[in-house]
Amino acid sequence: MFKLLGYKMLLSVIEERCKTKEISIPHLRNTLSAVEEIHLFIDGIKRKTDIHENCYDLGITQQCFNIANYLIPRMQEHDEYKKNVEKLVTLIRDMMKHTGHLLDDKALALTENIFIDKSGVGLLAFLNIIRHNVTLVSIIPMDLVEYLVQDYTNHGKPIYLKVLRKLCKCKKQAVPSNQNTIISALFGAQIHNRFVRVQKAAGTGNISILHENSWIPFTDLRLERYNEPYSEFLSQLDLIRNMLFGKNALGKCLIIEKYMMFSEGECVDVITNEAIDLQIRSRYVKIMIAAHIDHQIEGSAFKPRMLSYHVKRNIESVPKANDIYSTLDNWLIEYVENNTNLIIKKEEENR
Repeated sequence: MFKLLGYKMLLSVIEERCKTKEISIPHLRNTLSAVEEIHLFIDGIKRKTDIHENCYDLGITQQCFNIANYLIPRMQEHDEYKKNVEKLVTLIRDMMKHTGHLLDDKALALTENIFIDKSGVGLLAFLNIIRHNVTLVSIIPMDLVEYLVQDYTNHGKPIYLKVLRKLCKCKKQAVPSNQNTIISALFGAQIHNRFVRVQKAAGTGNISILHENSWIPFTDLRLERYNEPYSEFLSQLDLIRNMLFGKNALGKCLIIEKYMMFSEGECVDVITNEAIDLQIRSRYVKIMIAAHIDHQIEGSAFKPRMLSYHVKRNIESVPKANDIYSTLDNWLIEYVENNTNLIIKKEEENR
């Protein structure tokens, strides 16, 4: 604790210099050394959660945010500014692994410049800031969400998909405002050319994705020459699951109805096709649950729940030894527990 108090005093001096813009290149080099020393000290502590919470309580975390935000606008002036920002953002990234949930809505302003670094470190810091913080995720400005979508479509780095995924769903809660903004950006007038297109061939029933003007069957995606589209497709499926989570109405309207992807029938077809890669099938399970099943009774409407009978009928064809069966089996248990009375009533009516 005494060492942390010493670092707090040191950061206070640096922060004051940054605030008054009286910071020279030698000062920047000293700042870099100080940040590296703090990072090494914290990294050497075994109980990471405790040390990060102490940093937060002492205000060290906020000091790092403040200094980074003072230096970010000056990154083009000299390489030393960039080096300092990268080290500070890395330190913030690690601190936020254990204390991101503590930030309140007033802290949002502290985060707005952090992901400016396109190397990915800034985005990782931002991801750790929002990972467990529903409050922050739900008040992210729409223009910031749109900016992140645009950056993904321009750069295509996987970290963007992780951030967008977290903006759609945080701590098992859907964030409809973010879902709708992302869905509109990627599936509005047309499907963005960066994003997945899924097509079911007439007659054969084979399902394929479009990549560089060619349709690749799901069954071929594990071939070595398709490693890159396969990896991105899995990440995009994870994002689609979170965009549709909670049976999002706009997602259903655009993705499922307009572009005819991820319908109940398509999900069941993929899940039960053992020729398709397990990673794809398991993601389709989660998409099916997110898009078509929400574990809630909506009045007397039972039609969406009829999917359970498709699942029960087809589950025998899915090997019990893999995670698809486990996911489905867990869902069926939860489904029966939550809807026992309704199911009994429907069965009695059908007798």
